Amino acid sequence: MFNVTAMERSILAELFERGGRGQLSGFRDRRPIERLVNKGFVERQTLNSQQEEYVLTAIGKKVLDNK
Repeated sequence: MFNVTAMERSILAELFERGGRGQLSGFRDRRPIERLVNKGFVERQTLNSQQEEYVLTAIGKKVLDNK
């Protein structure tokens, strides 16, 4: 069982709906996103100096499968 909050699960679901990758600039509180990166559920990729894209990892997909 994976220990994720409702907000973290919501972020994972949003990335999944976007095909597993996307920008998450609409979140004011960056802490849930940072926790997902630190747990290895999401990878951060820098597009340019001001934009980042987040990619759902295989383990992040498993979190969604184990509802």
